[in-house]
Parts: sequence; structure tokens; C-alpha cells
Amino acid sequence: MRADGDLGSDAEVDRTEASIAPARGGDRTPDTCAPDSRRRVPRRVGAGLLLAVTICAPVMVVLGGFLPGIGPATPTAAAGPATRHSDHITLVKQSPWVGPNAPNQNLTMGLSIRSSAPRGDLKLSFTVYHPLTTRSGFDETLSGRSLGSVAAQSPDIALSGFNTDGQGVTHVTIPVDGDTTPTGTGNWTANLGCRVGSCANVYPVKVTLSDSSGSGAQVITYLVYDDPSSTSEPLRVALVVPLGLAPPTADNRGRVPAPTPVALSTFEGLLGAVAGSPVVPVTLAPDAATLDQLAVTGHGHAVSEVAGLSGSSTRQTLAGSFVPVDAGALVGAGLPGELAAQLRRGTDVLGSAPIGVHASKGTWVARTDLDQAAVDQLAPDDGHLVVAPGSVSGPTGPLTVTQPFTLTPTAGSTGTATPTAMVSDAGLGARLSSAKGADAPLAAVQLLAEASLIYYEAPNLRGPGGTPAAR
Repeated sequence: MRADGDLGSDAEVDRTEASIAPARGGDRTPDTCAPDSRRRVPRRVGAGLLLAVTICAPVMVVLGGFLPGIGPATPTAAAGPATRHSDHITLVKQSPWVGPNAPNQNLTMGLSIRSSAPRGDLKLSFTVYHPLTTRSGFDETLSGRSLGSVAAQSPDIALSGFNTDGQGVTHVTIPVDGDTTPTGTGNWTANLGCRVGSCANVYPVKVTLSDSSGSGAQVITYLVYDDPSSTSEPLRVALVVPLGLAPPTADNRGRVPAPTPVALSTFEGLLGAVAGSPVVPVTLAPDAATLDQLAVTGHGHAVSEVAGLSGSSTRQTLAGSFVPVDAGALVGAGLPGELAAQLRRGTDVLGSAPIGVHASKGTWVARTDLDQAAVDQLAPDDGHLVVAPGSVSGPTGPLTVTQPFTLTPTAGSTGTATPTAMVSDAGLGARLSSAKGADAPLAAVQLLAEASLIYYEAPNLRGPGGTPAAR
């Protein structure tokens, strides 16, 4: 996995066919003999994914490389094993990866430390564990369990030996001896003990606060050692960002209330986060009904912000339904015309003069299950589908759960389009949707670590035709 790797909304497609799950479950065998396609619609990026941890309810499709930029946040108590109630360690920033070449040979982190013990008695120690091998194993380590055997252990280092800035953040520098010996110095050097050329992996790291009475607070973070070959095929990412408010409830007279100050502040904060990371190629999914409501309730500045974001060449903006709808339920209820009307209204509102959002059709992000009839209805206009886990049987094999595949329309259905689908990665998406406030930097590290682990499980996989597999 490359720190400067390609990220995109659409990965290179291995056209492996899949099928809609039967209504009451059941097994089916995917057709792995479909012709290979070299259709490639990548979008590039050259910045960190700090933005991601501020986004509510995103859909993760494929994960790829990241660059520095994780942190900072307002300190609060860190998760970890049972500790003295007054002791807290919060990770407020960390270098996202370490490599064999300068200037990336050091693991750096910023810690917010609170303790009732005298500061002169406080010490920090660092434990680096042997690399993880599976995502299930990674999940176990999040709470400090099943960390495995120790690869490197620091001595207890007096807190006075670290630099603490005016904001109370303690700065840690750990040179990492992996595929090469680091040239710089720091608070302690971690020797991974790996064979040269085989160090690239994800290593759990435990940070422990102690004083004269024993161990106190702990926090589990991760060291991502990145040393890909020049021929490696990076993972890529599609991050869908919904831009909308919760649907309002009309009163007994049918009047829809204006957005609350709290809801509007949260929405504008999200827009600011997206605007603050202009080179990150997220895919925006604006809610037409929200923007329409904001435009008529005197909040045109927020509408203008969304319009401005949609004009960036580094972002894709999707045109969807006017209000969030369950496409499968509408079609299943015999209302395909209602779905079509919702799609037309959504496109018209986004492109109208008061809104001015530059959105395009072609991709449907499903937050509910799709059945075959819904796919048939969407396929002519939406050639790319992001589907919820469980509603579609995707390809099998050693690739990630988000490997692109094709869905075959029902014979005789309207149109001849064969949509390309991806199943959203619920596990990685959960890292983002649960990250708020002081938890955001640690969640960003966890996201990067799990994404890296996906790559290290099976790098350089090949698809049907011998081409690098999209994962």
C-alpha cells in the first residue's frame, strides 16, 4: 500500500458477474467466467484522510493510500483497559505511516496526558507487538485484547524527557528499525525484528502511563510500516459523503419547520471539513430536499457552499432522488413510476437556479436492499451501484468485499445496461461514522491500519485475464 497511492471513486473493474440474493436467502454460485474489462475511471488524490473522520454515515467502497495529516482533536479519555479513574491518555495526532527512507523513518505521535499523580512521577512506555494477519484479529486488538507477542519493548521513560507544548500535548518520536536502520534519533528506537524486505505490515502499539504506584492509563494505536515494491498495485478508495439534514416532520397543519440551529451548525461544520480538504476526492451525495428547504428558509449561504464544493474537479457529485427513498420497496410495491419521478425531481432541483449544484447521474448509492426488479429499474440511468452488504451476492475468492462485479438485468427488462456494482465495506465505514471529537485521530489511525491490513493480506492479486485485480 503506497502512501501516495491512487484513490478513486471508481476502481478498475474486473467484470465478474454476481446475482441478487433470493428474497429469503439461499446460496448461489457467481459466474466467474465473464469477460474481463479494462474500463478504468480512477480519480487521483494527494492528501490525508483526516476529513473522513468528521463525516457522518459514509459508505466505504475501497480503501487505498493516505498521506500525513492525522490529528489534532480536543482531549478526552482514551479507550483502553481498566485504569485509575483520574488517568487519561488521548491520542491527538500521529504520523500515519513509517517507511525505510528518510524523512519517514519515525513514528511520531502527540499525546494529551491527564493524571492525579505528580507530573515528576509520570513515565511512558511503548510496546510494539508482532504484525497482525487478519481483519478479525485486528478487531480483537481494538479493545486491547489478543495483542499477540511482543516485538519491541521500551523502558519506562520519564515524562520530563518528552517535549510538551503550550497546549499540553506531549510529543513522542520513535525511530523505527525495519527494512533499514533509521538515521535519526528520538525518545526510543523500536526494532521490529523483521527480515529485511518483509517488514511491511501493521503492528499494534500500546502506550502505557505509569507512576511510582504502577501502571495507569493505556491506549492502543498502530504502526503501519509501508515499503511497497515499484510494481505493486495499490488499493483505491471511494468515500461517499451524504450532504443533508434529517427529514423534517410536518406539524398538524402540514407545515415543515425550519432547520434547528444545532442541525444547521452540524451541517455547516461538515461542509467546512470538506472544503478544508480540497484535494481529497470524496464523492458528494447532496440531498435535494435539504437544499430546497435551506434555500426557502433564508440559508442560501449553505446552499452556495454545496454548489461551490460540487464545482471542484477533484470531487464527484451525485444526482439522486429528491428525498431519500427505498428503491427496492418502491419497485416492489408496484411504484416504479414514483421512483422515476423522485429521480427526475432530485436532478431538476439540484440543477435549478436557486441551488446551482453541478451533479451527474450514473451512480446510485443504495442504503437499503435492492432486488432484481430495482436493479432493472435503475440500470438504464445508473450504471454504477453501491449496494448494502447482504442484498447482493458478490464474487468469491481472496479479493476484498468491495471488489467490483457486474449484475445481469432480467431478460426483456427496459434498456440493455449491465450495471457495475460494489458492496460497501461496513467495517471500514463504521470506523468513520463512530469517530467524533477527541476520538477522531485514533479512529483515523485505526482506519488506515485496517485498510493497510487489507492490502498486506494479499498484495498484487491478479484478476481474470492477468490484469491487476481491483479490490
